[in-house]
Amino acid sequence: MTKISERSFETIENPGSSSLKVPDQFGASVEKGNKKVTEAFLKFASGAEATQKMLPPILETTSLFGNELWWKTIAALQADAEASFS
Repeated sequence: MTKISERSFETIENPGSSSLKVPDQFGASVEKGNKKVTEAFLKFASGAEATQKMLPPILETTSLFGNELWWKTIAALQADAEASFS
């Protein structure tokens, strides 16, 4: 049988890393994540603003063509009704 070492796993240290590097790495990671989230939000806000500027002319044009189509439909129905009565 092999003998189990009496040294606790909690006391084993990694000589390649320091306990002071972990908070710095974590802070850098959080800062990088915040920067990416901010950039994504600014892109979204810019896109929303551009869309908001484009919508009124589109709606106005659609309304004008809708009204024109409505009047042409009424005129066609009226002409058809008059032709039926003649």
